[in-house]
Amino acid sequence: MVRFITKWFNWIRRQVHPISHTIPKPEYVLKSDEPRIFVISDTHFNHRNIIRMTRRPHRTIKGMNWNIIQNWNETVRPQDSIFFLGDFAWSHIGSFISKLNGRKTFIKGNHDRRLRHTRPSKIVVYKGIKFLLIHNPRTAPRNFDGWIIHGHVHNANLKRHPFIDRVTHRVNVSVELIGYRPISLHRIVETISLMEQYGYETCSTRKQAAWLRKKAAGL
Repeated sequence: MVRFITKWFNWIRRQVHPISHTIPKPEYVLKSDEPRIFVISDTHFNHRNIIRMTRRPHRTIKGMNWNIIQNWNETVRPQDSIFFLGDFAWSHIGSFISKLNGRKTFIKGNHDRRLRHTRPSKIVVYKGIKFLLIHNPRTAPRNFDGWIIHGHVHNANLKRHPFIDRVTHRVNVSVELIGYRPISLHRIVETISLMEQYGYETCSTRKQAAWLRKKAAGL
């Protein structure tokens, strides 16, 4: 009788907390102390009109600045590398740079005339995938044989410039599409893989990418 009750109890427990074997193991797990690579574009610190122009969920410039800085430093550690893809700040550039974590490389945007030590573009190879980092996607070479990560276009046309487009091999990391925080190349590559797995040609925002990860995990 005791053995029967024990078996019955264990059966009930498995129904309440079923053991799932559908969650795929990650291809690669980052070590906690391993430097990571992040990208972000178009923060427009201290730019009053950008809140209205791109419909940002901030009431004031100070609130917007604080929110992006907090998100950045919660995500990026001092030892991580981060590529900023243009249009950094309207004023007080040095002050904002000093407040942000990470080993920063700046790609020049059309509003970065006073930002020093910039470069027009950068090619990065990550997990065998070649990425061209550039501000304006229109200035990217047409014959580039990899993925283009860019900013500049913000959230003006998500059909033409979504977060990830597998057809054009482009990734839009304007802050409005990535939740106002940097995103890692690891996460971008993971999302591209999931899009291929489930047959999605485009992924509009980082929020949709999170939904894809939940779908893959069976949640």
